[in-house]
Amino acid sequence: WDALSLVPGVQPYRNNRGIRAVVIRGVGASLFEGTAQILLNSKSMLNTTQVQAPGVLALPIAQVERIEVLRGPGSSNYGEYALDGVINVITRKEQQLSLRSGEHKTFYADLATQNSFAQGEITTWLNLSRWNTDGEGVNSGVDGFAQFGVGRSPGRVDDREGGALLIAGLQAQNLNLSAQWTQHRKGDFFGVRGLSELNGEIGDDQQLRIDLDYQWSFADNLSLLTSIGFNKF
Repeated sequence: WDALSLVPGVQPYRNNRGIRAVVIRGVGASLFEGTAQILLNSKSMLNTTQVQAPGVLALPIAQVERIEVLRGPGSSNYGEYALDGVINVITRKEQQLSLRSGEHKTFYADLATQNSFAQGEITTWLNLSRWNTDGEGVNSGVDGFAQFGVGRSPGRVDDREGGALLIAGLQAQNLNLSAQWTQHRKGDFFGVRGLSELNGEIGDDQQLRIDLDYQWSFADNLSLLTSIGFNKF
């Protein structure tokens, strides 16, 4: 998430509800969300109902190998919602186990592993992650909603946040099977335009994607890729 701010022309931001989003070349925040396609290991993880992918944007850095960014229209290659660009997060494959903790009851637990069998003809991989924080305890000053007695102003912003990740895959010659599940939990931060019910509940966004790909080879320079996918959010 923070690494995206290092890419020229890319600005990560949060709205008043604390939802993570990305602006590319200055377009998106002032119009509507969902002008950038979000991929996880080259598979779209964009929630087409809310046009968001909070579980991908909130991934711990320990799970990220690299981030590929396309600045500019990419709908011809990546489909809808790629009006302003594409962000592709590639997760780590090498063996690693990471445990971290910090202030505000913050903790991160990450695992990544990859194994090969049958003289390298079969490869499996697994990524697991779990993280949580109670937030930084930021206090909001008086805003325009305070006079109506709604919102969280003045008082503590509900910036609790957490998430989980599960990625499992198998590759056998021309066959590739993968499953990706993300979870993102958070408080309502400043509330929905200051009008959300202050009941202390935490939101829970989950997404599951399963893909089966097969590469048909007819000649050295002729092949066909067939894909079947399932997406639930």
